[in-house]
Amino acid sequence: MKFITLFLLVQLQFYNVMTLFGQDPDAIYQVIELDSLTIQASREDLDVKSYIDWMIQDESFYTAFKNLRYRSYSFQNNIHILDKNQRTIARYASTAYQKYDQSCRTMTEMNKVITGDFMDRKGEYEYYTAKLFDRLFFTHGHVCSDTMPSTAAVPSRMEKQVSELKKLMFAPGTDARVPLLGDKTAIFSEDMRPYYDYRIKADLLNGQSCYLFEVEVKPNFQDEKTHKTVIKKLQTWFDEDNRQILQRTYHLTGKTIAYSFDVTMHVQVTLVKDQYVPTFIEYNGAWKVIGKKREIAKFTVTFSDFK
Repeated sequence: MKFITLFLLVQLQFYNVMTLFGQDPDAIYQVIELDSLTIQASREDLDVKSYIDWMIQDESFYTAFKNLRYRSYSFQNNIHILDKNQRTIARYASTAYQKYDQSCRTMTEMNKVITGDFMDRKGEYEYYTAKLFDRLFFTHGHVCSDTMPSTAAVPSRMEKQVSELKKLMFAPGTDARVPLLGDKTAIFSEDMRPYYDYRIKADLLNGQSCYLFEVEVKPNFQDEKTHKTVIKKLQTWFDEDNRQILQRTYHLTGKTIAYSFDVTMHVQVTLVKDQYVPTFIEYNGAWKVIGKKREIAKFTVTFSDFK
């Protein structure tokens, strides 16, 4: 059940968009709120449908992350484990360098700082968030792009969870089959539409013209005690010219008889030498699994010096 920090591990899945909208796909387009002060167009001229399709069918966000596998770059890591008063009780920080050469990548780590009980006596990570962070961002040994897992291998329980949870990051609105949450992640479905406000407006992101697509829980459903929704707020900035996703933020909370979580994430994507890549990721999350101690963590990753 310890799955909520898996959102960054991805490989985009394709799915039938019509099933996200139910039997009447036009219904979702009719409830989108347009910023009339910045978007001077009729529903037909603006083609509201295309904005939703951009976000649901988009592959550019996934591609930006995938580009990290095929570039040399440096990245700064900073992970904090917190107590209930938001004080740091353990920390891991380092500077790492990934080298990509002849379809293979390796990683070296420098300036490592470890405090508190981040590691156990055997030198293993004490916290689950740390284990997942390592899996998501660190390369161990010599890894080549043509090294493929056996197709006959049976996916582990974790891999099955990853297969579903990756949709929340790269295909928001998909009905991700997360244990005990039902179809609450399908934020564009007929059942979930009554809980959300959908807005499109023009915006500036670091001086660049963008369209901002916002999905937010209606005020009367904001109370966590209702547990009607999981995705509380989702913001996606699209480049006005080429529809590339440049930034995404979201807030998710949930509670079941087996676990609870409250997670916010922020991801920035930048064009670097003719390729879009993530340049900054921020995560703040708390989750509690039955029978386990509550874990509160935050981390940032900053990518630079792309070759």
